[in-house]
Amino acid sequence: MMKFLIITFSLLITNCLYAADTNVPSDTQKTENAQVSAQDTEKPESVEKNTKKQAKKAKKAKKTDKKVENDEVSEPQDKETLKIFENVPPEKIYTSEGRLNHPFFDLPISTEAVNSKYKSIQPGEYLEYDIYLGVTRVGAAWLFCDGIVHIGTHTAYHLLSGVRSASFVEKLYKVKDRNDSWFDTETLNSYGYYKELNEGHYFFNEWTIFDEADKRYFGKKLNRRKELSSFDGNLPLPVSDILSSMYKVRALRMKKGEKIMMDVNTKKNWQMEATVLRTEKIATIFGKKRCIVGEPKVGSEGIFVSKAGKRLFVWLTDDEDQIPVLMKAETFFGSISAKLVKREMRFQE
Repeated sequence: MMKFLIITFSLLITNCLYAADTNVPSDTQKTENAQVSAQDTEKPESVEKNTKKQAKKAKKAKKTDKKVENDEVSEPQDKETLKIFENVPPEKIYTSEGRLNHPFFDLPISTEAVNSKYKSIQPGEYLEYDIYLGVTRVGAAWLFCDGIVHIGTHTAYHLLSGVRSASFVEKLYKVKDRNDSWFDTETLNSYGYYKELNEGHYFFNEWTIFDEADKRYFGKKLNRRKELSSFDGNLPLPVSDILSSMYKVRALRMKKGEKIMMDVNTKKNWQMEATVLRTEKIATIFGKKRCIVGEPKVGSEGIFVSKAGKRLFVWLTDDEDQIPVLMKAETFFGSISAKLVKREMRFQE
């Protein structure tokens, strides 16, 4: 039970990485589904008509969804290959603590001012959360926009997030996780992510780079036996990672009733849907604030669909900052929530 609770509040801050993975069909499943579809070639005429009607309805429904248009998110003027980051020298593979060293870790934070139209993404913004099971505090989490780095000729935000179990929980099941993300200041597309999970006796560490120019992703991973391996795969189109997708939603300033679809990669290519359900006033550290209430989903299914239809909800302030002040997940053991307890600017430009 304790392991489930800790992993669940970790999902709240990293936008449900593990639960999302469980709902995304594997390449094998996709192949099997394609084979089944291929076998079903002879359909009665009535079924074919119904299928056409359903397709038309689906096409109309898609028109009501909010898309990331060119006037909302700029397209890059050029695309550079990131192959130079693939062949990591042996002395650069690990950090001094024996963890994987993401090639982007060595990129210095830029001191140059970057004029971004996305006012909700502010370098230096630090957000801290308390995690509760009901009224019991079981851990803490944080989000930090560390600054801007140069990746080739482009600029990217560097995000960090962390989750840690409370002291009394650590005696039963210690958690100390870290996630990083680098995403473009104009297109909001991700250049890659870093993940380090320390949960009880479980350990996992990996990094990924998204190479848009070569239409592929690549990276390295380290399992609990500290065995190192490399991986790569196809990247048919620009993507977000889990952490940057939360900031992308903040940047797009969604309104009540709007819906967006985002292409995401977690070593699988899939789509995340974010929908604004309503607006309401809630108590926050800033006082009573009007917030938009959103629900992230994987495709047409809720992120917690594999857990008997459980769902995740996020409250963002209904202003230009769109600060995530509250997140709630429904679980078998009750409601787990992440409440914002601190927001500060760690540095000013």
